[in-house]
Amino acid sequence: MNEYNRLLEAYLAFRHANGYGLARAEKLLHQFGSWLDGQPATGQLFTQAQALTWASLPGGSPLWQHHRLGVVRGFALWLDSRDLPVGVPSLKVLPRAGRRAIPYQYTDTDITALMAVCDQVFSPFRAATMRTLTGVLAVTGLRIGEAIGLDTGDLDLSDGQVQVRDTKSGRDRLVFLKPTSCQAVASYLDSPLRPAVQDPAVFVSLAGTRLLYCNVSEGFIRMRRACHLQPQPGATPRLHDLRHRFATNTIAAAYAPDALTSPERTLTLLSTWLGHTDPAHTYWYLEASPRLLALAATRLEPGDGGRP
Repeated sequence: MNEYNRLLEAYLAFRHANGYGLARAEKLLHQFGSWLDGQPATGQLFTQAQALTWASLPGGSPLWQHHRLGVVRGFALWLDSRDLPVGVPSLKVLPRAGRRAIPYQYTDTDITALMAVCDQVFSPFRAATMRTLTGVLAVTGLRIGEAIGLDTGDLDLSDGQVQVRDTKSGRDRLVFLKPTSCQAVASYLDSPLRPAVQDPAVFVSLAGTRLLYCNVSEGFIRMRRACHLQPQPGATPRLHDLRHRFATNTIAAAYAPDALTSPERTLTLLSTWLGHTDPAHTYWYLEASPRLLALAATRLEPGDGGRP
């Protein structure tokens, strides 16, 4: 094992011990190390110029190149903090193209319409699958990949518990379903239309196999078009926006006069529920919603005592 790989293993162990999931970063840093093997020696583990050259290799978008450079920069900062000879690249040398998609603000009527239209655009069992999947995404805030990755053994419908495994952060977590949602999922699992399954997946295709994201996405586009959802400035309805809707509704409820917890505590709890590694990632849901920004602004208005 050369010096780069030895230090990389120590860096990854350090980050994993602090709770970070680094599957993509680990792969990229190993690729960077393999690329360095073919470069001239410089007296450093790697230089700023080498990091920039590798990150800018053809075949990726500007956003992807910026991400690659950021992964190397994180490793370089760790090495530099240990006084090891390394060049720490600046992220400013590569433009960060792209931006977050503007979330579509679904109403309750929109969700009901999306679920109801399934019977019009799909065969009976696929309609049941897409309807139940849409409902689960709306009431749990799961990522699409997490929902289609569920196995029947992950469900405890008697207690309304769902175990979410193999998450983006690498940590398993529990989310909960209300009795009505448990009944809907149980009816789907017990449907006489359900084909003989080939794996333990909750949501399956007509062939009895686990759903693929591309097929779910294609089906949702058909649902969206059949519903004729009203356009919103800069926003196109996406499946992922169901997660955004769950988050914003949860935070908005914390601003109600009879709320049991404060918005600040709710944000922390919601971060755990959504599987975020940092509450700052959850804060974006408030930032992206005009409705939540308006609610938050009311907290800054003077009260009867002249203080916010």
